[in-house]
Amino acid sequence: MEQMDIIEAKRRPLWRRILRRVGIIALILVIACAAVFFVGRTYNTATTRIDTPNGIDTSEYVEIGGIEQYIQIRGEDRGNPVILILHGGPLGTTAAMFHAWQPLLESEYTFVDWDQRGAGNTFYRNGGACGEVTYERLVSDIDEIVDYLREALGQEQVIIMGHSFGTEIGIRYIAAHPEKVSHYIGVGQVVDGYAGLETQLGKAAEIARAGGDETAAVEMEQQVQALLDAFDTLPEDALAEESGAVMLDMIDIQNRMYEFLPSYEGGQSTAAVLLFSPRLTWSEARWYLFGGIYSMDARIPYMPLYREERFAERAAHPIPLSVEVPTTFITGEYDWVTPYSLVEAYLQQLEAPSKELLYVEDAGHGTMFDNPEGFADAIREALAAD
Repeated sequence: MEQMDIIEAKRRPLWRRILRRVGIIALILVIACAAVFFVGRTYNTATTRIDTPNGIDTSEYVEIGGIEQYIQIRGEDRGNPVILILHGGPLGTTAAMFHAWQPLLESEYTFVDWDQRGAGNTFYRNGGACGEVTYERLVSDIDEIVDYLREALGQEQVIIMGHSFGTEIGIRYIAAHPEKVSHYIGVGQVVDGYAGLETQLGKAAEIARAGGDETAAVEMEQQVQALLDAFDTLPEDALAEESGAVMLDMIDIQNRMYEFLPSYEGGQSTAAVLLFSPRLTWSEARWYLFGGIYSMDARIPYMPLYREERFAERAAHPIPLSVEVPTTFITGEYDWVTPYSLVEAYLQQLEAPSKELLYVEDAGHGTMFDNPEGFADAIREALAAD
């Protein structure tokens, strides 16, 4: 009988035998990936669990600006100073990535991650509707959240920490409501996005040429110039259609620059951080893994703000040159998306009760993800005197 089975197996078509083996290999890979995912997520869940008597670990939707908006609050002592994080992008939500750096500081501070209108959990909660997006609207949203947190956590003031685009609305918020803010931290502070692209163009070419690759230098110059031309010439609706590709181009240019920097080790993979997140919601998975962050529906309301990245149109909403809140700018050593030269120049102009610029070594624009320990140290240094 066994001999007959062997004979039958040999008679099966070759393609069936190959397909069967491929299927077995695929099944093994799926099981292995599932195991890695389960182990990674279980480990991160265990190591980020908050079980202190006065700790807080919540996520909820709060009615802000007429729509339900997502906030996540974590800390080992709700009596600690509160840091409200304003994510970048626009629309670059980071709540699910908290475990990559926040636990280093959760014994000292309570962190609040917020999905801004039109982004992530907030986007899907409202069926994609987010209303008109303006600087005034976003600043008003921040104010409502700050008031909610002050009451819920019994705090007179909060710390505002913006990253990238979040610094654009953060710096404007503290200028409007200094009495509610104890300190402002701008990570990758945006001073002039249009000038930043021009600076990035020059730096990209310089680094590539220093690495001996003239072809890459010319290609990156062309990429950045195409972005500048898009901001200059495309009508608003056309810019909306291209904005996802524009965003990907900006990331690609920075990553290509890093290839020519042997001293830069690079940061954590966004995909890996999200995959092993102990609190990745289905909405966040859709947002990042299936293209929501690059969708035209999400980005169209932000087009007026993209347009204001052009220096000539800054007059409508100028960046403040005077604030009444202690201010710290933190920049990655290799951040040329929001170049430190522009931040340094802005710091010289800015009037504030106290001000400083801190550098994080071996970090680019995603400073907190590139060097979490260095970033945590910078936060401690910034707030040491408060």
